[in-house]
Amino acid sequence: MDPTASPLLDIETLDELRLLDQVKPGLLDQLIERFEAKRLGQLTALEQALAGQQWSEIKSLAHSLKGGAGSIGLIGLSRLAAQLESDPQALLLNPGLLGALTRAMDEGMKALRAWRDQ
Repeated sequence: MDPTASPLLDIETLDELRLLDQVKPGLLDQLIERFEAKRLGQLTALEQALAGQQWSEIKSLAHSLKGGAGSIGLIGLSRLAAQLESDPQALLLNPGLLGALTRAMDEGMKALRAWRDQ
């Protein structure tokens, strides 16, 4: 897989992060690790908020996920989170959306690591 051709990644954002990483070595790895550490908690919180039909909490969590994903170049995940943020009750009609978020995270992180390691 060519990570530069991936619709999962925002290569422009990643190129900017790579430049910053040259000024502050290790920054990119730190950002990736922080996002990775936080993501499982975000998914669990989304599942709990859905169980309680806490739409404002889902909206807030989706907003946070959208921003975090966008800041490290995970454009596919950021877009999916933006959809959830704009319509949190879509989870009622499409409970598989949480699974799609999980897949987008997993695939995005894999593509991000492949990009970083190239």
